[in-house]
Amino acid sequence: MATQFSTADVTIRPVTRSELPRVFELNRLSFGRSRGGLAAGTDRPGLARWGAFGRRGELLASVADQRQSHYFGGRAVHAAGVTDLAVGPEYRGRGLGRRLLTRLLAEAHSRGAAISTLFPTLPALHRRLGWETTGSLTWYTLPAAALAGLRPAPDTRIREATTEDLPALARLYQRIAAQGNGLVERAGPGIGAVPRLPAGFVAVADGVESAAAVDTIGVAAAATDDAAASEGTIAADGITVVEGPDGDPEGYAVWTRGTGWGATARLTVHDLIATTRRAHLTLGAFLGGWAGGTPVLALRLEEPDSLRRLLPAGDLRVESEEPWMLRLVDVRAAVAARGWPPHLSCGLAMEIQDSVCPWNAGLRTLVLHEGSAILDTASSARIRIDIGGLAVLYAGGSRAATLRRCGLLTGGDAQDDAMIDAVFAGPRPTVLDRF
Repeated sequence: MATQFSTADVTIRPVTRSELPRVFELNRLSFGRSRGGLAAGTDRPGLARWGAFGRRGELLASVADQRQSHYFGGRAVHAAGVTDLAVGPEYRGRGLGRRLLTRLLAEAHSRGAAISTLFPTLPALHRRLGWETTGSLTWYTLPAAALAGLRPAPDTRIREATTEDLPALARLYQRIAAQGNGLVERAGPGIGAVPRLPAGFVAVADGVESAAAVDTIGVAAAATDDAAASEGTIAADGITVVEGPDGDPEGYAVWTRGTGWGATARLTVHDLIATTRRAHLTLGAFLGGWAGGTPVLALRLEEPDSLRRLLPAGDLRVESEEPWMLRLVDVRAAVAARGWPPHLSCGLAMEIQDSVCPWNAGLRTLVLHEGSAILDTASSARIRIDIGGLAVLYAGGSRAATLRRCGLLTGGDAQDDAMIDAVFAGPRPTVLDRF
């Protein structure tokens, strides 16, 4: 079959439900996932799958587009989350990945997606097609003893969460997410990037009552442990809430107590969300209380400096970083959707280069006014920017000078660079979720 392969015989089309088992098997071969976990966990709401099929209907490659949104500049921007790009072992190196991703971008543009995000499986291919690295999903480690000296703030109360807390906790996450760049809006269909609720909160089964509330804080119900493992979800052991003086939640932690006891035992903190200093102090004291049995804390943090400022020394260490990439699918829609610096009113002319999505390319003027922006047509421009470089700027992930050194930005001068840095200034892009 491999020797008879011809790209002219390949058809790119949506995957039908009856073809899902073949997609799951292709994903199992590519990513080492279990058969049962894939079947239970990957046919989820908001997910569209595309396949490359040979002339006899054989599945050669597939990719999925997950509808989701990410916060940029305080506003949620509609995205196509690319996942499960898999090419059959006999058909790799034939351009099938490029064809699938190009089709996915065109379809995402047609349905109104402004941007696209992914965790790269083929970084060189993704970069050639306009995605660029903008941030990472970062895990930190910290000795629990480093927090043992903290004391809960006197005007707070700490307790276990209940199912009634879920809407309030979702609002806390949303408040934090809107202050950053890149964080996933967890209320979307199929976005459940992390731990399931502890046993006793909600039954872990399909059609479970309160499942919508579960999804809003990124806690995904999974039918089996096998499915959970395949999708990267973990059954959390606890959700701990901190209340302020008025009784309203001001922070929470979602955590899993690992196995064992002693030097290598770990407490994994999937979410550490605090909207006030007193909530930070109280949650920090709570985590410090684990020092005796689980001396190692592993944490995902959207803003590590907020925890570092509670520590007496520099004990917070990066354990792992998983880069994620961003692409602008529709530059006009992407510019209009996000928030911008409210104190700037200016125009920035540029020539955008995009050979894969030609509707983005050309002379454009970015016009900012009172926190909003539009992308208008320009008659000329001194600045030329690659679509990948524009994605990095859009996310707040780099300075103009850095993009110049990478060859993603040319033309203009130091004054243009100062304008670019002011227009695209923002928090360091990051995510807390695997998508």
